[in-house]
Amino acid sequence: MVLFNANSGGGSGSSDRYVLLRSEPDRHFKNLLPEIIVSNQADVAAWDLPTASPMPVFLTADYLWEGMEGHYSSHFFEIRIYVYDPAADQYKLRHKYRTAHKYPGIDNWEEAPGILVRERNRIIEVLRAQ
Repeated sequence: MVLFNANSGGGSGSSDRYVLLRSEPDRHFKNLLPEIIVSNQADVAAWDLPTASPMPVFLTADYLWEGMEGHYSSHFFEIRIYVYDPAADQYKLRHKYRTAHKYPGIDNWEEAPGILVRERNRIIEVLRAQ
């Protein structure tokens, strides 16, 4: 399998699309992910969590622009958790939520803030509850 992303646009407002390609016996590729398009401000990861999924859990954290926030403001992020469904042979959106507090936007990063790492406990809590 190959995780692939393509960027469209450029600078502010660009977006990334993700696909997880698996080679099939008929020599075609199958995308195991639903349509996943995030902004250039997103944090994306795949975590091995065998108690939640037989394949890695795919996660995104993308900013939410609210109210009078400026481009360089901190933002709340929407966390999306995708889990592989063996019966459908496809990843499905298992849960999404808005972070409880704001994180800096990409323009203010000296290094990536690791939003998903900081949200790890809540993500695992959500997966255990389902």
